[in-house]
Amino acid sequence: HHVVGGGWFATDAPGGENMSYQDLFERAGRPIRMGGFALISGVFGGSMTYDSVSKMFCYTLGTMSLASVFFAWTHGQAIPDSELSLWYLESLLTWRLTITPLFHFAGVRLDMPSVLPMVISYVLLYFARHLRLASPATCWYGIFFSAGLCFSAGTWAKFMLHRGALAGDR
Repeated sequence: HHVVGGGWFATDAPGGENMSYQDLFERAGRPIRMGGFALISGVFGGSMTYDSVSKMFCYTLGTMSLASVFFAWTHGQAIPDSELSLWYLESLLTWRLTITPLFHFAGVRLDMPSVLPMVISYVLLYFARHLRLASPATCWYGIFFSAGLCFSAGTWAKFMLHRGALAGDR
């Protein structure tokens, strides 16, 4: 066994064949990349304008519908529950319709600092997970989406301009 990314990964795949190190690191890095992707989705998913929310709603439902039709056409069956290819679209739809309005209401109506709605969303995601109201992935990565909502797109752009300072380059 090898320790990679804080977890144990066997060098033998379930079928008994050896897994390449590329596959090993792919599996180890997936949680980090998806958390980053959810964070960036939060940075750019904070708009509550009718245009932004309606486009996201149409794009998400349209993509999920097309994927379902294409899968049924090519495989002759509906997408099984174990197929995880659409989980992110379902999660994004859930986050944009629940977490983004929480941040919007807390910031615009109540003038709260953004860390408070983040804590509230964390508690809500915890209960949603344990009451099985949402998938584990939606709840886990929803925390990263919430963190992304704490930053504006302008703040993100400034960070990207000066990201070398984070690595110690001055």
